[in-house]
Amino acid sequence: MKTAFPSYIVAEIPEPARSAVQSLRDELSSPTARLPVEITLAGSSGVGPIPAGTDLSQIASEMGRIFANVPPFGVSFSGFRVFPGTSLVYLCPTDRTPLDDLHEALRKSNIPFSRSAFPYNPHCTVRSGPPLPVHEVDLICRRAFPAAQFLIDTVSLYDLNRDTLECRLLHHIHLKSDNNEMNSPTCHLDIIRGDDVTPAQAEFINRWNQLYFGEVAVAQGLAKAPVHWRLLLRDDKCLLSHVALTEMTVELDGRCVNCGAVGGLFTPRNFQGKGYATALMDRAEAFIFAELKLTPGILFCLAELVPFYARRGWSLVERPVTLEQANGMVTWGAAVMLLSADRSQHGQHRIHVPMSRTPAE
Repeated sequence: MKTAFPSYIVAEIPEPARSAVQSLRDELSSPTARLPVEITLAGSSGVGPIPAGTDLSQIASEMGRIFANVPPFGVSFSGFRVFPGTSLVYLCPTDRTPLDDLHEALRKSNIPFSRSAFPYNPHCTVRSGPPLPVHEVDLICRRAFPAAQFLIDTVSLYDLNRDTLECRLLHHIHLKSDNNEMNSPTCHLDIIRGDDVTPAQAEFINRWNQLYFGEVAVAQGLAKAPVHWRLLLRDDKCLLSHVALTEMTVELDGRCVNCGAVGGLFTPRNFQGKGYATALMDRAEAFIFAELKLTPGILFCLAELVPFYARRGWSLVERPVTLEQANGMVTWGAAVMLLSADRSQHGQHRIHVPMSRTPAE
């Protein structure tokens, strides 16, 4: 697969800093409000973007090599700055050293970046657009900003259609810490067919499924598809995280396609914040595409879960999604998201789920 538009390698800004920056962008009606909240490592300055038509596997391979031994690192913002001669306002990192180091490694790599007339300046854009009077720019720079340190643990590759500002996630890498529990050699993945679970696994699944999902209002009265696979992450002492997968057929843009439905992703509260759900989704997506040979992946979720999956590259379906039921056709009342193996999915797909093939859990 080759990139369709110029592409960029970025460090993803996590919550709660992400939401704070997004709120600033929304309040300022900035065109950047439609773009990911990030600090560009390569493609904006220092070097230009990776040209359209570049082999994605080449970029992914070089990213894998460069970031293989890079642990998560802390970043904080020192305040607002303005690019000279513009009204483009950005947040400046307090210590740019780790960002400079990664930029230099990417610049020296075999990734074919285009040229840039500007030296590398790591930043997170808050306001772009037409020129503003100087006093208005000054008022923006007096606003409160997220000053607390956050941990960069994900590096992503995006392409950008500058005509439409449509930005697509093409590849991402989770930085691994040597002391992170999810990377411990005692952390194991169990792949289980259907409900062929032990009593302890069944108790774990039923308990936390009921606690987190219960009978979700939008799914009340709807037929449920069977679970064909369960992925369980565990250490030597206890179960850590769970996700369910269903092989199902849907009508996508008028064609019947076999896809992998994702549901029931949870991590018990005392194990949250350690990357287990992210690690399990990495494995679930790989299992759907590489082992089951299904694409796209599909999930039916509540609106509050959309940001988590969107950061992974899933696209929110903007059109109504219909489900065939014994008593007639119904429209799904929450979010539906898609992820293709080649990340070519978009939000305008038409989806219908035939009878007996409705969402898992």
